[in-house]
Amino acid sequence: MTVGLVVVSHSRALANAAVSLAQEMIHGAGVPIAVAAGLDGTTFGTDATAIVEAIGAADQGQGVVVLMDLGSAVLSAELALELVEDDVRDRVVLCPAPLVEGLVVAAVASAGGADAHRVADEACAALAAKISQLQPHARAVLPERECGTEYLTGRFVLATAHGLHARPAARLVGEIARHDMRAELRNATKDSAWVPADSLTQVLTLDGRHGDEMELKVWGPGAAELIGDVVRLAGSDFGYSPSS
Repeated sequence: MTVGLVVVSHSRALANAAVSLAQEMIHGAGVPIAVAAGLDGTTFGTDATAIVEAIGAADQGQGVVVLMDLGSAVLSAELALELVEDDVRDRVVLCPAPLVEGLVVAAVASAGGADAHRVADEACAALAAKISQLQPHARAVLPERECGTEYLTGRFVLATAHGLHARPAARLVGEIARHDMRAELRNATKDSAWVPADSLTQVLTLDGRHGDEMELKVWGPGAAELIGDVVRLAGSDFGYSPSS
């Protein structure tokens, strides 16, 4: 079971499109995503009762992260939180992340087995890559990582046409999460800082372009296996055709 997600938007079309984009990143990983958007298929608005129902649909017992667009969507979500049962309320996190970027990152984090608070934290950092790329003087805040001293490193070259963009990055992060090991990644070509390799938001800040050499650092038993799996994944263009 994974953390469920609820999308609250004034527009049902917008919410459905955002969900489709997020599902493209996780490739049927089974993350429950429920939509509470619009008063009907074409009328803008939000409804607290619909949000309550969506929370129930997305809740598998591991927690639910609710993402909202703006204005009354936030007010409706807060009201919905008051209407649910106490035991459910304790599992729900209202997340202030940007709706589209946040949903994509939240879906990847949930698919990787993160708990509700980690999913929400990842979603809240979803703009870090865009800020890093468009505002060179901005710096993403990286979580402190306490690592041991024994680790292995490996390198791979980005052969994908558009580099380490969202979909291949999601594949990479998913592979790291599947192994459940501590790992960090950097763009060796750009001599970047190390970032947590299991964080989609941080991996995207590396601005990996076609031809860039990436370096992976892994701690603990099984490090060689994980590095080998990542190198093979990169060698397959992360499972995508050159036009992806």
